[in-house]
Formats: sequence, structure tokens, C-alpha cells
Amino acid sequence: MRPITKVNNHSNMNLIITGATGFIGKEIVSELSSGEFEIYQIGNSNVNTFLSQAKFFKIDITNFEEVSKLKKLKEADAVIHSAGLAHQFGDIEKEKFQRTNVEGTKNILELAVILMVKHFVLISSTAIYGTEIKFGRNVKVTNESAVCRPKTFYAKSKLEAEQAAIEICGRHNINLTIFRLSPVIGEGNAGNVARMVEAIDKKRFVWIGSGEN
Repeated sequence: MRPITKVNNHSNMNLIITGATGFIGKEIVSELSSGEFEIYQIGNSNVNTFLSQAKFFKIDITNFEEVSKLKKLKEADAVIHSAGLAHQFGDIEKEKFQRTNVEGTKNILELAVILMVKHFVLISSTAIYGTEIKFGRNVKVTNESAVCRPKTFYAKSKLEAEQAAIEICGRHNINLTIFRLSPVIGEGNAGNVARMVEAIDKKRFVWIGSGEN
């Protein structure tokens, strides 16, 4: 991995952060909102809780016509792409994951090419490894050199997004960093861990089997 370093003569680095209104993206914005960075935020929500110096664009990343409006920025040092469709409760069609996580990522990558970005950071997921069956038990794979065998539509879309990033960044000489995050928890989390915590708080938690799950 290469660190994000200054690559132009600006007093501040220009960063584009997608998913700026999301659970992970807003924390990235908060962490980087210092005098060292000029941050352009992309989100799909009207909720604006950002610092005054930040610039926010309400854009659907699946629509390249909307994404291409950001060509007016002319150049950027780096893109941190955290936008995407994560695990959802209930049935989610494969096409929705494909449209957001794959086509949306490709659109942001094409924007990065237009803006001559030097570094692209992609937020991915350990879900791309899938699970390995041994002796009738599920064993979660954690070695990053392991072969990726994604099982869900979500996981498959995240792996395809990685492959698109590797191909496009390689072709245009853009430094690429991919973070494969395990489930992220914290204030405002709406995932399975949050549901479990809520169930425990309501004394509804049931220990299943040995608890290894």
C-alpha cells in the first residue's frame, strides 16, 4: 500500500470522498476535515452535517451523467470511494448490487481518470473471501492471500468492483489501495451487530449452540 501523499503544488490536497453521508464515509470525512485537505463530498442524502469548508454534491453514482458534472473540479489528488450498497435485510436483487457496487465504482473510476487523480482508495469487504467448509463446519477465511470465493450477490459485486479498479487504475497509472474491511461497528450502525446489541439490551438474546457462530 502507498500512503496518500501530496502530488501537486496546492497548499491543500484535493480529496473526493464518495459515500460521504454513509456510516463509514462520514467518519472518513470527519477524520480528514483539517486544514491539510480540501474535501469534496459525494453523497445521496440531503442531510448535511459537514464542516463549513467542505463541499457537498448530491449525486447518484450509478448515473455517469450526474457523476461527470464533477469534471468542473478540473483535478484532484485522490479519491476515497466508500459509497456502495452494503448488506441489506430482506431480499435484494442481484442487479441492485451490480448497479451500485460495480457500475457505480466504474463511474467514479472514470471520473478519477478525467481528473487525473494520482491515488484511488477503494473500500471493499472481507466478504469477498466467502467461507470454506472443513469437516462439516464453516471456517471464515482471514488470510488476504486466500483465493476469493464470494457467495452472496453483495460479495460478488464487491470483488467485481475490485477487479474493475485494478484494471482501470493499472491502465491509467493510478496508485490503488484496497481496504477489505471486516464488519464495521459503532454509533449509528444499522447492521447485524447493532441488531444483536439491541436484542441483548431488550433481554432477547438467545445463545445458539456453542456460540462459535
